[in-house]
Amino acid sequence: MSSKINGTSELIFGGVGAAYRNIAPAWRGAWAGLIFSGLTTGLWLATARTAPHAPSTLIWWILTVVAGLMAKGAAYRLAVGRGKPGPGGLQLGRVELNLVVVALLTFAFLFVLGLLLLVVLLCTAYAVASAGPGFVASEVATWAGAIVGRGRVVFGLVALVGAAGMIWAGARICLAAAVTVARDEIQVLATWPMTRDRVAPIVLAGILTAAGPLAVLAIVHLALRLAAADPSILFAGKIVAGLILVGLWVPMGIGLMAYLQRRLS
Repeated sequence: MSSKINGTSELIFGGVGAAYRNIAPAWRGAWAGLIFSGLTTGLWLATARTAPHAPSTLIWWILTVVAGLMAKGAAYRLAVGRGKPGPGGLQLGRVELNLVVVALLTFAFLFVLGLLLLVVLLCTAYAVASAGPGFVASEVATWAGAIVGRGRVVFGLVALVGAAGMIWAGARICLAAAVTVARDEIQVLATWPMTRDRVAPIVLAGILTAAGPLAVLAIVHLALRLAAADPSILFAGKIVAGLILVGLWVPMGIGLMAYLQRRLS
């Protein structure tokens, strides 16, 4: 029992430590990719706020996706020892293509689970609303008002369990990208056994890792609110937020996943 607790704590705090330690190596090897990705992210955030339906917003979003892919590809190459990235981390190759495939497969898996959860929620809503006042089966708009008292508790518990299940499923395949890059072959559901009995420490390590970048972003957001009357400061603030989001979270998140991949392989 004691060894299991020690192993769990080592997995959590070792992962968080690896996340922070990966910032410097990632910036040394992928500085251009991280800056490019941070700038495009900031520009997309700025244009999405001022002109959400403008063509420029779509262009910046596309550039953000491409730049983010290069930055993540470079950081993963460095973190799992798959060779040197391109100049400053600017490259598009097999690793980046594999990351796209992994992202699509992961999205498809979670999307199907999300649809199943939606069906369960609709069935639960129908069941608990049918016992409430004003319920009309053919009018969905009446369902919410008919869910009262214990019905709300039941529906809330089902929704909470469903959300926890989605987080659990996401954690079970969270190593897909790291394992795929490390082994140079697509691995998504194949990583499922690696995370058995490790969901709680993985989720906790992820939360602790994200706490640092989120705290910095919160400070930037507060500063932006204080300077809300100046559009130029707001625009510059979005750029800074993009650089922080990419410059910290990408190296840290990948450092955590690379550490877990090494420990759990």
